[in-house]
Amino acid sequence: MKRNIIVLFSLFVFLCLAVNTAKAIVIGIDLGSQTFKVAVIGPNKFETVLNDQSGRKTISQVGWFKDERIFSSDAFNTWARNPKQIYNLVQPFLGTEYQEGMVEKVGNGFLGFKVSNDTERNTFAIQYNDEVNYSPEELTAMLLKRIKDMATAYIGSSVKDCVITIPPFLNQQQRQALLDAADLAGLNVLSLIQDVNAAALSYAVDRTFNDKNQTVVFYDMGSKYTRVSLVEFESHDEPIKGTKKNKTVSSVTVKAIDWDENLGGYDFDMVIVNYLKSLIKKQIPSANIDDVKLTIKLLKEASKMKENLSVNQQAHIFIGSLVDDIDFSASITKKEFEELSKPLVKRAIEPLKRLIERSGISLKSIDYFEVIGGAIRIPSVQQELKEYLKRDTLDKHLNGDESMSSGAAFYAASLTHYFRVKEIKFKDILPYQIDAEINYQSVNTNEGIENTEDADNNEDTATTTQSKDKKIQLFKANSKMGIKKTVSFTTENGFSLTLNNPTINKGIAVYTIDSLPTPGEKYNFTGKPKVHCGFRLTSSGIVVLEKAEAEITVSLIKQQPKPTKETKETKEKSSDDAASEEKPTEEPVIEVEPVIEYYQKTIRVPLSYTVKNLGVQPISSDLQKTMKTRLDGLDTGDRILRELRQERNNLESFIYETRDKVESNDEYISCSTKEERDELLAELEISSSWLSDAQDADNPNTEEYKQQLAAIKKKADKIINRVKERNLIPTAFDELEALIKKVTVMYNDVSKDLNITEEEHKETLQKIETISKWVKEKRGEFKAADLTKNLPFSSFEIKFKLYDLEKSMKEVLKKKKKPVKPTTTKKDKKKPAKKETEEEQSETTEQQKNQDGASEDNRNEQFKEQNEQNEQNEQQFEDGASEENEDKKESKIHDEL
Repeated sequence: MKRNIIVLFSLFVFLCLAVNTAKAIVIGIDLGSQTFKVAVIGPNKFETVLNDQSGRKTISQVGWFKDERIFSSDAFNTWARNPKQIYNLVQPFLGTEYQEGMVEKVGNGFLGFKVSNDTERNTFAIQYNDEVNYSPEELTAMLLKRIKDMATAYIGSSVKDCVITIPPFLNQQQRQALLDAADLAGLNVLSLIQDVNAAALSYAVDRTFNDKNQTVVFYDMGSKYTRVSLVEFESHDEPIKGTKKNKTVSSVTVKAIDWDENLGGYDFDMVIVNYLKSLIKKQIPSANIDDVKLTIKLLKEASKMKENLSVNQQAHIFIGSLVDDIDFSASITKKEFEELSKPLVKRAIEPLKRLIERSGISLKSIDYFEVIGGAIRIPSVQQELKEYLKRDTLDKHLNGDESMSSGAAFYAASLTHYFRVKEIKFKDILPYQIDAEINYQSVNTNEGIENTEDADNNEDTATTTQSKDKKIQLFKANSKMGIKKTVSFTTENGFSLTLNNPTINKGIAVYTIDSLPTPGEKYNFTGKPKVHCGFRLTSSGIVVLEKAEAEITVSLIKQQPKPTKETKETKEKSSDDAASEEKPTEEPVIEVEPVIEYYQKTIRVPLSYTVKNLGVQPISSDLQKTMKTRLDGLDTGDRILRELRQERNNLESFIYETRDKVESNDEYISCSTKEERDELLAELEISSSWLSDAQDADNPNTEEYKQQLAAIKKKADKIINRVKERNLIPTAFDELEALIKKVTVMYNDVSKDLNITEEEHKETLQKIETISKWVKEKRGEFKAADLTKNLPFSSFEIKFKLYDLEKSMKEVLKKKKKPVKPTTTKKDKKKPAKKETEEEQSETTEQQKNQDGASEDNRNEQFKEQNEQNEQNEQQFEDGASEENEDKKESKIHDEL
């Protein structure tokens, strides 16, 4: 049964105490080829971010239309009209060396943009026009910046920390290029995570495996790639430090991973596209079936047909004016589609076969086979997997669309100190091998490799004597991320270390050390230095050289001075009291030169080195500044365009709405003369003409739109305000009269309990009467007034009267009479007779106290009832005003004043 990942995750993610809770926000980005999904974790929030159309997934496209930058669905909708400036499937170009035909290979004919060779960095430059090019990092940064802004708008707080999913086959340069793009977008990437393993992590969040360990295969077929991963899950109890309690800790161990980077949903779409092209060629012989615009139109329809065939036996399409105003319609049956896509279906199980063979696991030992990704919905693919696995069903416990973004967000939260999450021990793996080639400048050397991380301690240290350059397996395939390895060897001259990826036969980087410590005044040693180069495999799968040191054994001087000769008298003197008088010795002290002794100490000397990156060059700091400046300029331009469009819409809406009211609204017609309406309509026509001219201007100005709107509003306000006042005044009169009635009744009820003079009493009554007369007088004026003339008073004056009356009455009600506490006379107290015994006196006194206490309680009760009555009277007045929302009106009027 499919589970809602977001709901389940909320059970295990809690916001812990943080110094700055504004920073306690992380996002997980599933950056897919066709769409992206974003999950956010913040204060009391773990959700999938919705886009501006309230969608949970967003199209991964960016481009331009009429010199305006557009994203996602806007870009997708204009893709067929402007394919040269709509950029889709940019990720395969990230960190990839330039090669001819790459666009056709990646896009299968539906990518319309052009590329050229960036010779400085040995990668692609994607053309915007004949003069401007963008790097793949910049275009990806635009998309990531869009994601950042979308998440910020959704959660209402700035977002920076993130984890991004990647396909597992990305090499070192491609991973670094994505990190560079994220940096350009202003994101702090805590780590990259391989997408299929992010889904495996989300699988462990809402489960424990105390009863039985689980072996699970995750199969992900997306729009462009297919990935499969073998993962083992187990749980155990560990003691909580400082307590006698235990906690359950789960482990997620990725055992193996495989893929097909050329098989995905797009390939099945292209099967239908090619089928439709064959029909077009027959129906419309003049059509150029290789035209990019035509291919894009067919691709959009093919994707819909593929989805329909997942549940129906036949799918139909109709495209109006496909070629030369000729309409095109076609259909394809499910059987035809399955026959045409059979070669792709057969390829779908090849990554799974390789995974099973390399891991040595049997099919029976797989507890669950989880399928995710959009393309896995194709029935023939599912059937092929079932037959290979010899299973009746495939497992679908995860949300196939959102499990990877949710897993990435959970991983991001676990990497920060802002959150405490369910403890899961997780390490991703690097699916390919990394070798190191040592190039010596001398022939007498020793080299070996040391493992400095317990995570992979099955590799032994090997030391051999060589007379030539040597290749070393630095990190074997499926090494855990985060481990460190040290390459150690003996040499007396400079050397270089070259890192390679033998899987694709690509060099990564060359580290060169030209000089080593030599015997001399600074270092007194003999023999050859032993070099230690420490490498680390980061959590993002990038190998870095953390340090390079030369180990030497130096001889250091240790001075041991001999004791001086002393006379007998001197020795005796040394044993005397410290306060005794000093006497001269018979013989002088003879000083002896210290004896010089040597000892040996092993030290490590840091070595300086240079790095030369091979293949695609990373973005330099100067180039990064240039790119950021250009991207900031684009963001500023977008903001100006949004503001300009908003002001243009405001002006346009006002013109159309006001013209409609003046021409057809009875209320506006009755409250204005024909001359006033004609004059205003003429002004609206002038503004409309100005608006048309401004839209065609090369450099429209936002302020000009604002000024034009303010000017036309000023001219229309005479009629608009007249209508507005005609509607507001009757309501204001009703509210004021209702208050007068309540004030009159309530004041008569409580006036006797107020601490006011007779003059103040008369002034209060006079004020109520004066306002009441004013209302009657103004009501008469309002009824008799000409509708086409401005009234001699406004609704604001009525509201001010209401505020003034309410304020005056509250001031009066504060003057409550203070209850006078009655005093107790001496006659009320009974004195005991003189002849009473002590016991009787004590008893009589106690009875008297009780009587006095009861009397005092009665008086207090009376005072309390009186106070409550006064407070109740005041509350009745305030409640009455509250019933008419007078508190809000008072506040509003107060602000206006």
